[in-house]
Amino acid sequence: MLGAEKREAIARLAAHVVLEAAKHHHPHVVTGDSQVAEWAKGFGASVILGGQGSLNADLEEALDHLRAAGYRRAVIALGDLPLLRPVDIAAAAASDGFYVIPDRHDAGTNLLACELPFPIRLAFGEDSFPAHLAAIAKTGAGCKIDNESLARFDVDLPEDLEALAALAAGEVLTAPEVNRLNSLLALAGRRIA
Repeated sequence: MLGAEKREAIARLAAHVVLEAAKHHHPHVVTGDSQVAEWAKGFGASVILGGQGSLNADLEEALDHLRAAGYRRAVIALGDLPLLRPVDIAAAAASDGFYVIPDRHDAGTNLLACELPFPIRLAFGEDSFPAHLAAIAKTGAGCKIDNESLARFDVDLPEDLEALAALAAGEVLTAPEVNRLNSLLALAGRRIA
């Protein structure tokens, strides 16, 4: 089992990847943690402090804030996506209707984008992907599901690290991505398969 310090280092490494992927799209970080807020500002992100007590409520409040600030579309990317690429953010930002990247199990939602105001209630958490799809279907809006993105790989459970190690051993990733995964896996005491 990983200690808190290593879990935090892994989370920051993955979150750094997300901020890098979004850097040309004026990223905002939603957090209730002042240390995370300062860290995100150090990477040039704007920070929206959440105070509602739940991820979904904080995100919905942030979406209201963005709409009031004049944004017309929002891309929500979770912070534990060590293989999120700028092309993923660009595709989600440029698409019409909803754009979704599920996790590799088709259970969770790793990225969700839509015009503002979002016409659905957010359901991040257990089984969020089918919940979001059901809510989207009720709106009648178009929805692109990206099943090819490497952003389907997140870091929720120990077996996710094993899946990342196996992926890094293949020939799908760029050299910088392999190096990043090597760093992440080393923090977890794992090696590329």
